[in-house]
Amino acid sequence: MTVVFLGLYFWSESSRVNVRQDNYQQRIDAARPEATSLEQGRALREVFVEAIERLKPQGYRPGAGPAPAGQALHFHILHERYVLERPVANVVTRHNISDRTLFRERERAVRSLARELLQQEELYRQAHAA
Repeated sequence: MTVVFLGLYFWSESSRVNVRQDNYQQRIDAARPEATSLEQGRALREVFVEAIERLKPQGYRPGAGPAPAGQALHFHILHERYVLERPVANVVTRHNISDRTLFRERERAVRSLARELLQQEELYRQAHAA
């Protein structure tokens, strides 16, 4: 069973997304045209949160010290701003970076997230090619 929701694919078999089966049915319901905007928004948020979690560097420890390098910083910025919903001031203080650096790195992090989502879509298309 496949559901297309705002250009993102959800599937249950052979999925690298590791969607829990109990969540899967909720997403299918939220992707239906009769679903409310709130239900669709929640489903989309789940997709983004899971994609951000896939960007988590190996050996991640919550509450780790100052700003990690490279892609780890991208994960932390996305996770803290959009999953934990921390204000910009808290993120820059926690990682000891300037606002300007945060915004520059956030831009790069969003590109990484977009690549992750595109990769998932490509995996889906390959798995379901006719």
